[in-house]
Amino acid sequence: MEDELNVTYITFDGYVDLQKYRYLYFLIMFAVYMLILCCNSSIVYLIWTKKTLHEPMYVFIAALLLNSVIVCSAMYPKLLVDFLSEKQIISYSACLLQFYIYYAIGSSEFLLLSGMAYDRYVSICKPLQYPTIMTKTAVSIILFFAWLIPASHIALPTILSAQAKLCHFTLPGIFCNNAIYRLQCVQSKVISIYGVIGLIDLAILPFLFIIFTYTKIFVIAYRSCKEVRKKAADTCLPHLLVLISFSSLSAYDISIARLESNFPKTARFIMMLQIVLYHPLLNPLIYGLKMKEISKHLKRLFCPAKNGTGWQHNQVLWKLVELLEKCRVAANTSSGNGTPGVPFVQPGESQQRPMAGHANEPETRRDVVLIIELNVPWEEGIPAAHELKWLKYSELAAECREAGWEASIHPVEVGCRGFVGRSVSQLLQVAGTTGTSLQRAIKELAVEVERASYWLWLRRRDSQWGQTPQ
Repeated sequence: MEDELNVTYITFDGYVDLQKYRYLYFLIMFAVYMLILCCNSSIVYLIWTKKTLHEPMYVFIAALLLNSVIVCSAMYPKLLVDFLSEKQIISYSACLLQFYIYYAIGSSEFLLLSGMAYDRYVSICKPLQYPTIMTKTAVSIILFFAWLIPASHIALPTILSAQAKLCHFTLPGIFCNNAIYRLQCVQSKVISIYGVIGLIDLAILPFLFIIFTYTKIFVIAYRSCKEVRKKAADTCLPHLLVLISFSSLSAYDISIARLESNFPKTARFIMMLQIVLYHPLLNPLIYGLKMKEISKHLKRLFCPAKNGTGWQHNQVLWKLVELLEKCRVAANTSSGNGTPGVPFVQPGESQQRPMAGHANEPETRRDVVLIIELNVPWEEGIPAAHELKWLKYSELAAECREAGWEASIHPVEVGCRGFVGRSVSQLLQVAGTTGTSLQRAIKELAVEVERASYWLWLRRRDSQWGQTPQ
């Protein structure tokens, strides 16, 4: 009767010197678990709450970090209990649940990294089509299948393992992984074949897709300007580091459990600890330090400045947007001499306008792109700053023209004491503002620039000088 009851329990035999270092293991693992929860949850919270981070790349990062929290929550409580227990045992049903969570969530990581690779490819290689391709719906679909496919795939071997008869009850590890197959009396061919298919579908194919995608990105970036290469390095390098880390640990998991490699017990223990220690901590460190937007928000969250200082760039920019909006509204109405304004239409619509001899013939639509960047250089440095910004966007403008758009670059400069550069006047003229309307618009912007400069003067003695405004 006692033997029959013991059948449902598995003993972990992967610990090294547990009796001697029991409390040390517990303290280290508890501290690491709290650190993992805090680091990953902080970045997920920032991405959830900050609208500037509501972009596909950051959504995928949040999904990866959420995966780490779920997997660690399935592992660490049991590990902590085992460190303080005389016997390191687990029921077979609980072991299968741990196995399922570990592989269902872990396998989704390759698919999420594939989604991130595709997002970076579209962003860098097809910037004009990015908003129409990586929509909220597209991102939601990628996330849905990234979690659904592995969950469905891992369900079958878990169910078959639950029905299998066990002949061994000692697991050479500290948590339930693929090694549970070696506990079964008869190795199931269905599980073995299905495992190979799962390895191809959930790991190898996504890995090859990621390598292929990043290769194309780096080839295109190498042929492009310095700005494109910098963008590719800044956004792709963190993803590649995470891919290398996760691929290495996955290769270890396969070699230990599936290929039955004869690793020394100490080496096996260290490697299994790295799976639950290294990767969940590496992700938030990489994304928190290497991704500038996330790093900026983390600094604001944990090191808030007492008083925000700096030139009121956005204040002036919004005034410029307001003036351009007035130009757009005015252009959509007929001018006083009867000449129709510039027709602004939404994508997919056609503008109808009567024409001589062709009263109902649709007018050929003009797709126009104005690339505008507000710059605040020293007044004597305005020409150099204008040239630098123009070169920065020249390649993007060329891509726009190749796509059939009429593109023009407009770096606009303003300075202190209400100075407005000639480039602002040229931009407003392109937008359709002339005469007294142009003079009035320049005066409005000059007042806003002067107000921002005065604000700067008031903050000149602030000890927090240079801190980013909240």
